[in-house]
Order: sequence, then C-alpha cells, then structure tokens
Amino acid sequence: MSAVYIYRRSVSHGQQTIHERSLIHRVVSVALLHGSAYVQMTGEAKYMNDLPLLSNTLYAEFLLSTEPHARITNIDTETAPPLSGFVSFINHTDVPSSNMTGILVHDEEVFASCVVPYVGAIIDLVICDSEQTANIAAHLIQIDYEF
Repeated sequence: MSAVYIYRRSVSHGQQTIHERSLIHRVVSVALLHGSAYVQMTGEAKYMNDLPLLSNTLYAEFLLSTEPHARITNIDTETAPPLSGFVSFINHTDVPSSNMTGILVHDEEVFASCVVPYVGAIIDLVICDSEQTANIAAHLIQIDYEF
C-alpha cells in the first residue's frame, strides 16, 4: 500500500439558470451586457489608434517618479531639447491656477512639485512631434532625489 495514489477526477460541469423577472427587478443582480459589447466583440469599435492622424499631431509622454516619498532636488531637462522633434515640457509651474486635484478633496498634486508621494507620480509631461521621440525624451531626462 502506498501513501501516494493517483487521484482521478471527472470533468466538472455547471449550469446557470436565469429566471424571468418583473420589470422592476430586471436590472438588480442580473448580468448585463455593456452598451458597446457587440461592437467591441465584432471588431467594429473604433479606438484612438484606429483613427487617422491629423496634421501637426503632437505626442505626450509622462515623466514619472522612480522613487517613493522622495524630495526632488534637480530635474535635468537639457538633454531633451536638442532632440529633433522635441516641442516642450509641462510641469507644475505651467499649471495656471491650482496644481491640486482629487475626487472629493483636492489633496494631490497634478504634477509633483517638491516631494513625490509614490513611485509613478507625475513630474513632467514631455511633448514631441512623434511618439518615439516623446518616449526617448522622457527617458533622457535625469531626476535627482533626496531621501
């Protein structure tokens, strides 16, 4: 007799029964299709990458923090402007009124100004004339942190 034996299990099966409900209760606890489900399933839905590009289209790439709860001491943006196709940077100094946002309480910065609260916080936005140039420019910018 062995302490280990082969366990055989038959294929499981299941069934779901959906009962007809009154008009009032047809939505509560019932699986409903999203309004755009059929066009997405059939491939008819149009997404941003499916649309033709307009002339003079610009691309933006977020520059995100790589450190948690750290003070920004320097942002070296000198490496991006020489790139062909570079247009501009946008950061907290470019926000015309309040740099604060939030759903109920405006307690988070749109662009981190002094301290990044978490990895992935938005610091800058790099704008270029191509997606590839924007990506390269964002990766060339050096951010120094103090912990």
